[in-house]
Amino acid sequence: MGLDLYAVSGTAQPPSGRHVIDTPFWYPGSFEPRNEPIRREPTDRPSQTPPNPTESVPEATPTESPQEHYIGVYQQGDRLIFNDIGREQHPVSMPGSLLAAISSTDGSIEIEPIDSDEPDPARTDNITRLRIQEAENSTHCQLPSADFSIHTDQEHRIFRRLTAPKWADAIGRDRFGLWATLALEANTGKPNTRRDEPVIQRLRWIPPGQFIMGSPESERAGFPRYEQDKWGAREEPRHRVILTRGHWLFDTPCTQALWRAVMGENPSRFQTPERPVESVSWHEVDGFIKKINERIPDLNLMLPTEAQWEYACRAGTETATHGGPIALSGSNHAKVLDAIAWYGGNSGIDFELDNGCDSSGWREKQYDHRLAGTHPVARKQPNPWGLHDMLGNVWEWCRDGPRAYGDETVIDPIGPEKSGGERTVRGGSWYYFARYVRAAFRLQYQPGVRFDRLGFRCICHS
Repeated sequence: MGLDLYAVSGTAQPPSGRHVIDTPFWYPGSFEPRNEPIRREPTDRPSQTPPNPTESVPEATPTESPQEHYIGVYQQGDRLIFNDIGREQHPVSMPGSLLAAISSTDGSIEIEPIDSDEPDPARTDNITRLRIQEAENSTHCQLPSADFSIHTDQEHRIFRRLTAPKWADAIGRDRFGLWATLALEANTGKPNTRRDEPVIQRLRWIPPGQFIMGSPESERAGFPRYEQDKWGAREEPRHRVILTRGHWLFDTPCTQALWRAVMGENPSRFQTPERPVESVSWHEVDGFIKKINERIPDLNLMLPTEAQWEYACRAGTETATHGGPIALSGSNHAKVLDAIAWYGGNSGIDFELDNGCDSSGWREKQYDHRLAGTHPVARKQPNPWGLHDMLGNVWEWCRDGPRAYGDETVIDPIGPEKSGGERTVRGGSWYYFARYVRAAFRLQYQPGVRFDRLGFRCICHS
């Protein structure tokens, strides 16, 4: 694979008070893109197609606080575009492919090519200086042809070339960011059997960064008091989390097709290849991961930590869901969820199997339905990072157990991993109330538990 990516390295020392964050992207002309796998897209999703390079960059919301001011760095072909995006670290409206959101208090930007591993801080003749002002909230320059760094008064990022993952069957960039696919031939376990088309799983690059983990009390206002006391308390206090490493993440829950390709069988209740695999315990998922890693060199899949999962689910948003705040009209009725998640209020709509769960008695449903269950993956709108079904459809196992939250900032947190100990599950499912289908909601099970509403997705650091 001929793809080159650029990523931040920490070899150069950032000025005092600044921090360095890893941010990869591709350089035009460095590889020949492969076609992205065909996937049915939701018909009601609003268009997010980036405008042509000749079009003007849309205006952004002014910043409200110097501490929360961000400059969006976008790529349009061979140009870098810098746009004032105010408080939004990951705006949905994109003038190009978003590479980073860099903190700044004065709008000043410096772009400097790096000719060696140790840039000369005294050299200033090759530095491009730009500034975003109130009267002009965007600017641009040519994408440097070599490694380079971007400076603001708050941050220092160094971009260096990396090699495409060895496991990638195809790789490229679309409106959501970097994607890669792995391909796996079916494991029938029988000799001399016909080989089917390989199973394709797409992964998204999730950049390192920081976010606010947990939920405010206002998000849970109106929930039953016993649930606020029992479950809501586990979502606070809200606190800042810094994740120092980026990773690749399945853009959907693991499908039954992929599970069967690895394990040679399908334990799911609701069986079709494109549905998420379910009824798998944490231990069984661990076995799946070991087998697929043995078959694909340098893959090194694992489950995400609880912090990695919530960071990816939020995709730069801070509301209860990536679609916006959650307003309940009933236990199984939250309008914001209909476009992004299969949950108790809509999971019987267009459900075509004859072994569905009897949902006729479920109360306060968004839609009337009689049989419910899982649905094929990627039929709902993705979040801003191109991830489908992070909320709803099936709960997703995490690598770690639940950790106690505190007020302090934490770096790369991970909960208990004691053998046989409880493991966190996230995201809600087709079976559960609307109030559980939120980015911050936490639940945990013993690792031997299996349900028809419990699945997983994997990450890869390589």
